[in-house]
Amino acid sequence: MNAGGVGDPSDAFVILERLGSGTFGSVWLAAERQSSKLVAVKVLPLDRVVGKKTGLESIRREIHVMKTCANDCASVVRFYGSYVTPLLEAVWLVMEACECSVLDLMGATEAPLPEPALVAVAAAVTRALSYLHGEHGVIHRDVKSSNILLSHEGDPKLGDLGVATLSSNSGENIRTFVGTPLWLAPEAISTGSYDAKVDVWALGVTAIEMAEMHPPHHSLSSVARAIFLIPTSPPPALESPAAFSAELPRFVHRCLQKDPALRPSAKDLLSDPLIEQAPQTARTARPPLVELLKAARRGRTHDRGGFLAENEPLPPGLPVVNGVPSVVAGAGIGAGSKPLFREPPLVKEKSPGVGGGGGGGGGPSAAAVSTSSSSAADAAAAVS
Repeated sequence: MNAGGVGDPSDAFVILERLGSGTFGSVWLAAERQSSKLVAVKVLPLDRVVGKKTGLESIRREIHVMKTCANDCASVVRFYGSYVTPLLEAVWLVMEACECSVLDLMGATEAPLPEPALVAVAAAVTRALSYLHGEHGVIHRDVKSSNILLSHEGDPKLGDLGVATLSSNSGENIRTFVGTPLWLAPEAISTGSYDAKVDVWALGVTAIEMAEMHPPHHSLSSVARAIFLIPTSPPPALESPAAFSAELPRFVHRCLQKDPALRPSAKDLLSDPLIEQAPQTARTARPPLVELLKAARRGRTHDRGGFLAENEPLPPGLPVVNGVPSVVAGAGIGAGSKPLFREPPLVKEKSPGVGGGGGGGGGPSAAAVSTSSSSAADAAAAVS
């Protein structure tokens, strides 16, 4: 698949169904016209970054990170290319289509992941983080179950690099505040200075989330209260460790060391007994997740069969013919299940000392996106 540049993306892709949306954009299921291959299209409207340099920088950063490191690791969602629409309305990022997220899967089955499935997901994310951190110096900054996707074959993949950043070549810590509150590492909150080990903390929180259906502190009515408790209270742990193998609570304990100097790196975790016992190939890792996907499909109450709902808004940038957007909904192609419960909003990126504050409702990017016609031209250069 060869996608990219300035041009009409609807010449290459047929939009089928909205998969999700937030303050900063939307994600759509689409099919490549030439091959009928299903893809996911992340649409970032450029009218939301008007005059804001940080918006364009976030778009450039996301495209750069995805181009650099989203194609060489089987545990990271693949990136196919990017477009700027002809009238500079939006940037389209074309990615591998997956069936659903781990969060969707738990919602559809109304149950946490059984340990074999949890271990398969944790191992895949550990491999993805080791690859991102070690090969490319990329910090994901938003590891959680809704950003871990499952292919139609049951392969777990880490997705959504929208708030990822490059670690400093000089070894200095990052000094911006971004992420989803309940998954934030203590040092990201208390000092605003952190490195790639914040992703390891988030993996530990996500392991608890997959085992119990909720992350620690989920019952608090105030996000601000959770942000206060994370750096000041003991590290979270599984509520019923005896219900699992001895390796899982130990893995969670290692990930959730409050002192980042004592917390292992993702590379270190590859030799953790829990990860070492996990299947090392997709074929052997699939069975527990495939069975869960089958159960989710049987219980799915929402399936539009690939058709766009009546009066559903379409992504910006589609050409209009006789007043009608030129988009064809494909019959018989279903999308992934919809999330069945909401999660806390993403925290917008801030400099240290600015404080917290909610972002969009878990949207595709953490920094607000917008542009004038001149800066839209800059965005066109960003995708080339």
